[in-house]
Amino acid sequence: MKQNYYRQQRGSAGATSNIVPPLQIKRQQSTNKIAAQPSMGSHLREIMKQQFVPTTSTNNIQNEIIRSQETYLQEVPVELQDIKMYQILNVLGHGATAEVKMARHKMLDFVVAIKIYGSNANIQLLEQEVLILQLLSHPNIIKLYYQLKTTQSIYLIQEYFSPMTLDTYLKGRTIKRLSEDQAKIIGKQLRNAITYLHSLNIIHRDLKLENILIDPSTLKIKLIDFGYSIQTDKELSIQCGTHQYMAPELIKQQNYDNKVDVWACGVILFRLLTGLFPFKGNNDAELNKKIIAGKLEFPSFMNGSSKTLLQGMLNVNSQQRTLIGSDFLQ
Repeated sequence: MKQNYYRQQRGSAGATSNIVPPLQIKRQQSTNKIAAQPSMGSHLREIMKQQFVPTTSTNNIQNEIIRSQETYLQEVPVELQDIKMYQILNVLGHGATAEVKMARHKMLDFVVAIKIYGSNANIQLLEQEVLILQLLSHPNIIKLYYQLKTTQSIYLIQEYFSPMTLDTYLKGRTIKRLSEDQAKIIGKQLRNAITYLHSLNIIHRDLKLENILIDPSTLKIKLIDFGYSIQTDKELSIQCGTHQYMAPELIKQQNYDNKVDVWACGVILFRLLTGLFPFKGNNDAELNKKIIAGKLEFPSFMNGSSKTLLQGMLNVNSQQRTLIGSDFLQ
């Protein structure tokens, strides 16, 4: 599933919300107190009195408006969970069925990313995505706060982290790859996130550079877009994902398990370390053959530990496929 996001519905009526407990919304502010607005009720004032938790400055200009200090809100009052409460700040991305925009809550003054699905959305996949996001709480996975529904659209109110994907970050560099040390920083976070997902029997099924957000000043990442994700302890047979990141068993339409995520991580690491995809073809059929064969060709500048890592992650035998090891990350 491509990176997707929302379209604002002005004046839409009949909105309902589903709260995702426990709700912790992060907000950055340049002062260490929040002045209560006279129009807010006592309940809201108590929320806004929550203590700030200082964080290390990231010096990220793109996120400066929300990144000098951090506070946590216990919950957003139900009466303030309305799409009309949000002011749109920027478009972050869009896809075939949804769009994402950066927005600020007008009263609570925190920034979010809102993903909106229109009438052409696959409701079954959307409901599955929401159910999975409700289960997740990890520093390298985007957080769902709550969802809103109107007669025309469904809005996912999510944590705002960064406007930049890992794909955009690489393409913006003079040299379209990372140093091994930089790749290790990202690789460790990627490993932690995937290990966490798999411990819950969740398979992402669409891991790719476009579905990873990055803060370029810290190299911190977060996984996004769980539209194809599923929670199961059984083998699967439905083919899905993005072609260049698909494992051989997906190409051959065989049953598969969470090792397809490991393969996709291998493709991501190969691209980070070399600037190239491990397998290329002039057409789909040629690409399929190369993926199934699994023959890797490494640039001359790559060292032995990187090659060993990628050979383990991109093993055509899924049972012998290994996630990023501690040897590489040292």
